Amino acid sequence: MPTFAPTFALACLLQGTAAASPAGPTPATSTPAVRTSEPVVIDGRPDDAIWRTAPVIVDFTQFSPVEGGPARFKTEAQAAFDDHNFYVFIRAHDPEPAKISTVLARRDVRPPTDQLKIVIDSFHDRRSGFEFAVSPGGVKRDYAIYDDNNEDGSWDGVWDVATRVDSLGWTAEFAIPLSQLRYPSSPTHTFGFAIWRDIERYKERVSWPAYRPSQIGFEGRYAGQETRSL
Repeated sequence: MPTFAPTFALACLLQGTAAASPAGPTPATSTPAVRTSEPVVIDGRPDDAIWRTAPVIVDFTQFSPVEGGPARFKTEAQAAFDDHNFYVFIRAHDPEPAKISTVLARRDVRPPTDQLKIVIDSFHDRRSGFEFAVSPGGVKRDYAIYDDNNEDGSWDGVWDVATRVDSLGWTAEFAIPLSQLRYPSSPTHTFGFAIWRDIERYKERVSWPAYRPSQIGFEGRYAGQETRSL
């Protein structure tokens, strides 16, 4: 499995394919993933220097129960990377944080709680990829994706995530080792990328970029993360 050598310098761009709303302007569908020169402490806090400068993804769209509807609560996400890891920090705003359940469960068993999930199509074949999900209580779930929309729950990656519930809602901070992702040996890489959020008490699901359950395909409609060596 190829990995990035420490001598490589990388630049990343996250590009989306969200559709324009008939009632408003087209949402922003690209944002850079910023290189960090300092280690990121995975603790669920936005204290690392990179989270003060990385651009913020905010154009989340509801896909359930109302496809294409506005998101009930604001969600903000940022992406960064270094020679070894891909990092994502997500702030899930919620005006009633006391109602966010932190009930625990075994790994790969989804508790009846909110959820944040990132999806990566690292091979960029629009047919395969990986999902990394977490609950407010820190319960981890991961899957390998094959044939576009099939999940293999027996796959267990080695990755880290930390969550926190606070006065603004809750957060999740992911560190995905590049060694866990499949991609060809090449100085240039394009990854698919998506973020999903579930708000359990409203049975609401939102995503970036916009996900349309009425359309055929899942993996093939992700964003693209372009990674190139300099």
